[in-house]
Amino acid sequence: MLNTMKLKHFNKAAEEDGTEEILKQLDIKDGFQIADIGSGGGYYTLKFADIVGDTGIVYAVDVDQQNLNYISKEVEKRNLKNRIKLILAEANKSNLPGGEMDLIFLRNSFHHLGNRTEYIKNLALCLNGNGKIVIIDHKKGHRSGPSMNHGTGEGEIEGVMEELGLMQYRSFDFLEGQWFFIYKKS
Repeated sequence: MLNTMKLKHFNKAAEEDGTEEILKQLDIKDGFQIADIGSGGGYYTLKFADIVGDTGIVYAVDVDQQNLNYISKEVEKRNLKNRIKLILAEANKSNLPGGEMDLIFLRNSFHHLGNRTEYIKNLALCLNGNGKIVIIDHKKGHRSGPSMNHGTGEGEIEGVMEELGLMQYRSFDFLEGQWFFIYKKS
């Protein structure tokens, strides 16, 4: 029950946080394969499933089985079994299929990654030739985050991505207190 309340709270917060503009900037097409890393309560997983249509697939990827169970119930209610696949990730491994993703989406989960460089390197292997990695994360020290020390410091995301040879495709600043970057293979 406590976990359900927490996930409903996360989904409500996501709903109030620039969703329509984020989705617009992602330019998702019918038939896309998308991975929602750290899917939590599935807010974006479900949004993506509406956009990718019957030929697309959204992978809800989380390390917490309770989160996936919560999403599973929503998938059942909305009859989205053919569009959403649930993946229990490991701390350092997403368990996604390689070379298939059009978009890999990390929202407020980058700062939770243990070995960020290794994890993102493995995620990049899951991208198809035109695939992109989207990272939205709290700015460490900004008052809008859960706490001043919760989030990612300036240059941390860019440093990891540059080290891996991933090129910043676009960046945005319309989310208060959050980084928003899109990367692709160079």
